[in-house]
Amino acid sequence: MLLWIGTVLYFAVAWWWYVCPHKKVCPFGTKYSIELSGLPSQSDKNLNVAPSETDSDLADESETSIESSGLSASLKPGSALFEWSSTEISSPSAFKSWLDSTVQSLGARDQVEIKGQFHADEDQPAEGADLGLLRANNVRELLGSAFPDDRIRIVSEPVPANLADVGKAIVGVVVRPLINNETIIELPDRIIINFPHASDDILENPQLNEYLDQLVQRLSQTSEKVHLVGHTDNTASVRRNNYLGMLRTDAVKNLLVSKGVSADRITTESMGESTPIATNNTAEGRKKNRRVELTIISS
Repeated sequence: MLLWIGTVLYFAVAWWWYVCPHKKVCPFGTKYSIELSGLPSQSDKNLNVAPSETDSDLADESETSIESSGLSASLKPGSALFEWSSTEISSPSAFKSWLDSTVQSLGARDQVEIKGQFHADEDQPAEGADLGLLRANNVRELLGSAFPDDRIRIVSEPVPANLADVGKAIVGVVVRPLINNETIIELPDRIIINFPHASDDILENPQLNEYLDQLVQRLSQTSEKVHLVGHTDNTASVRRNNYLGMLRTDAVKNLLVSKGVSADRITTESMGESTPIATNNTAEGRKKNRRVELTIISS
């Protein structure tokens, strides 16, 4: 009899551990936490959290919890929280506080990317509607008409859901600033680094150094790799331009290596003058063509 009781208790405890702490779908209710990491100069009151939370619910600047939403993802700066299948931001005033602070820190030409996310299992509000775009446009409205449309990039992205996400609060929009200045232009799939005429000199560029410092910090936390492609205008011979394009990629590579990135995580090639992104018939066009394109490759 004791052996039978012990066997039943063993399997009951094993089932509880697998379903509750491990899979986080416990039918008795489970307390999930959100790790609030990497939040420079942001206080808890600027974070967009579930509507049932108040300031008194926040444990400290590094960790807080949501009792019933079931959210078990990292809530980073720029992440707006939505209820399942909803287009309404859970805490618009808190998120707007972060958004306003971010916009005020942008350069004169910098842009903002608003990425609306959705799960395939969520209910669409109307036939043919894109839930991600609807969420992103609601966030765009928080910026108001003072922020011009030509500095906003709105995109939609489907993301996978697991069993614990269904019916719960989720991160539905991610907002990030995009650099756009004389040296750096961030595009959806790559980063453009501009160079002076007939030069591979970038070492004394504070804008680039600051940007690459942030990139190196990201690379230190991932296994991603970097691919660099050098480009030129057409004001020299093909052979000279192919060589100059490679010099430019080497300059960026050497700068990344000096900041701590392993050289075997960086690949380079030169396209010379063969793939312009603007006309070579004007000074402004040639300026755009003198560049290195940096692409982050997931491994």
